Amino acid sequence: MSEWAKGKYAVQKIIRDNVILGMTKFGQTGWDCIEFAQATMQNADKIITMNCTGVDRIGWQGAKFDYVLGTRTDEWLEEQTWMFQVILKRTNEVVTASTITTQDVASMLITWFNGMGCDEFRRNRCANLRIDPSSVIVYNDDSDIYQKRAVFTMRLQVPKEYSYGQDFLDTIKPDIEPI
Repeated sequence: MSEWAKGKYAVQKIIRDNVILGMTKFGQTGWDCIEFAQATMQNADKIITMNCTGVDRIGWQGAKFDYVLGTRTDEWLEEQTWMFQVILKRTNEVVTASTITTQDVASMLITWFNGMGCDEFRRNRCANLRIDPSSVIVYNDDSDIYQKRAVFTMRLQVPKEYSYGQDFLDTIKPDIEPI
């Protein structure tokens, strides 16, 4: 698949690399970023999950014709909605000033995506829309090991392109005999 026709997993890799880079820049180590509902999520700690929850075609950007090669290239822009969950186990250790919460990590990621992370997306020919920091929702998990999940969404615009052969671009005159 061409670079201009990025599939879901190509975009997912771009996002994953960006998340890990952002966490590293904020000095957070040991975090991983995986697709939502993977088997490796069982008993996960210090993990960020991502899930593509929707894809919308914003519109056609244009069409190019190559008369010599007989090809047509259509371009459009796709807006993908990605949901992120920050999962962090809470143990019985003493809470100190350096204790990190899921809300802290979500805030770091939103700050990253609204700043330098946006530049990382641009290097990969994508662009995210600004994320509202107040859009973070926190869920409590009442399992044996207490944990909270911070959830937020990001909209990512991905340009797409598709080329295909076209025999000729002239109009076809119907073969009709005059009456």
